[in-house]
Amino acid sequence: MRTGSYSNPLLRGFISLQRAVYQLSGGRIGGRTLGVETMLLTTIGARSGQPRTTPLIYLPDGEGWAIFATDNASDRNPAWYHNLRAHPEAEVQMGRDRFRVRATLASDEERRRLWEEGKRTVRRFPMYEERTGRAAIPVFQLRRLAS
Repeated sequence: MRTGSYSNPLLRGFISLQRAVYQLSGGRIGGRTLGVETMLLTTIGARSGQPRTTPLIYLPDGEGWAIFATDNASDRNPAWYHNLRAHPEAEVQMGRDRFRVRATLASDEERRRLWEEGKRTVRRFPMYEERTGRAAIPVFQLRRLAS
């Protein structure tokens, strides 16, 4: 069983570097992870109230996007999961495009559909599913808010 992967200093360092490079390059560098498109998600900290930015793999989902709370197969949900539960409005950066979104936790049926699509698209997802002690990895659906 694994605990919070963000406690790993190498992973934390990689995430910080990816975030900085993505922001500076407008997504030209760091815009793909594991062969899949990556966004920067900025949430408001559930406890701190401070903005927190995390690079995340996403998949298109109709007129929005799906994001997956894998936390590298950790037994716990990532911090951004708790942030979105407390504050469902967030900001997304995809390339140079920045906009506001509303996040909703996918229903069981939608989560199964999106997770299966995620496993077909992201080679590591099946391994994450096997390694985590969580019953199911949560999936959020993001929808763009009107400006």
